[in-house]
Amino acid sequence: MSDCVPVGGEDDCGVVHLSHQLQQPSTKAFLTGECADPDALSLLKAYYLEPLDNLRAKFADEARTFVGSHPSSRSAVPLFARVSLGFAPPPKGAQRPHRLPGRLVVSLTSHPRRFRTLALTLRALLQQTLKADHTILWVTRGDRRLLPKDVLDLQKTGLEIRTAEDMRSYMKVIPALEAFPDAFICTADDDTYYWPTWLQELVDGYERANPTVTCHRAHGITFDAQGRLSPYARWRRHVRPRGEAINLFPTGCMGVLYPPGTLSHNADDRAAALDRCPLADDVWLYWIGQRNGARYKTVGRRRRQVTWYGSQRFSLWSFNANGGNDLQIRRIAEKYGYPPVLAKIAQANGHGSVTSISTVPPIELSTYALLAP
Repeated sequence: MSDCVPVGGEDDCGVVHLSHQLQQPSTKAFLTGECADPDALSLLKAYYLEPLDNLRAKFADEARTFVGSHPSSRSAVPLFARVSLGFAPPPKGAQRPHRLPGRLVVSLTSHPRRFRTLALTLRALLQQTLKADHTILWVTRGDRRLLPKDVLDLQKTGLEIRTAEDMRSYMKVIPALEAFPDAFICTADDDTYYWPTWLQELVDGYERANPTVTCHRAHGITFDAQGRLSPYARWRRHVRPRGEAINLFPTGCMGVLYPPGTLSHNADDRAAALDRCPLADDVWLYWIGQRNGARYKTVGRRRRQVTWYGSQRFSLWSFNANGGNDLQIRRIAEKYGYPPVLAKIAQANGHGSVTSISTVPPIELSTYALLAP
């Protein structure tokens, strides 16, 4: 998404005027979660281009002027946009209870390279139509003192900031499991826009009589002609239709809701995560979930992931998508073997038992470790 080009309404500094952008249907639809049109990113992209402080003041003044002179726009301008620009408080009394048989915890982690846009994600999470019992940001003790004011201020509106030892991306899930072993844990990423009904859709997809892990985005696991697990890059991307299926592999970027017991593990499992699968938490979570008998289903309608402009400058995605996941799948399978469900998927496609991944590229984790967040 970082190659999105702002459209129309620009001043001499290249800043998109809010009054012009609010008239764009794609912008309204994007901010309300009805669609994810890349052109609609121009408003938000301009908001946090350098210099951020100057743009924040400029947009806030312009937005106040526009909304003040167009009272009817208050209902049309998404609350997310107004709060992001700093001139409206988060909603009070607008969120409904979740009614799950246990506490609901929304959990994410971040690092200084993402702190610049972190508040945008946090505001989206705090303004969901469904109220979580806890919305927690996990950071290391050293990074805690580096958090910007716009993030710290969100503690007044429900954000909890907790510290944990550095476990890379596992910080969004393992500390939460330790602190809330009997809770529903919903993981989120720190660089993504989450539409207002994001959490509600995950929770509404949970059924007490048929408990499953719910997610918004999953890949379909596939096999080659010899019945070997295909390389990750050849799996079916972002599968549809929506619903439960045995071949689903949840991807955490769009959020995953884990019911209690789904991710039960021990100290040895944790060591394996950091040693064998340090840069691909989705892989470890899948293996542990399968060991605990997890089933998966996608919920809501299919949506495109929207990430903040500039947030992908330091990302594991390129490493994992180009062979990193395959290496870590092989390493985790060496310890745990391949989950029985993979054999069922292979058999459903006319193949035998799963014994290996078809190709493992000549790549080592150390080649990316120093650059990885």
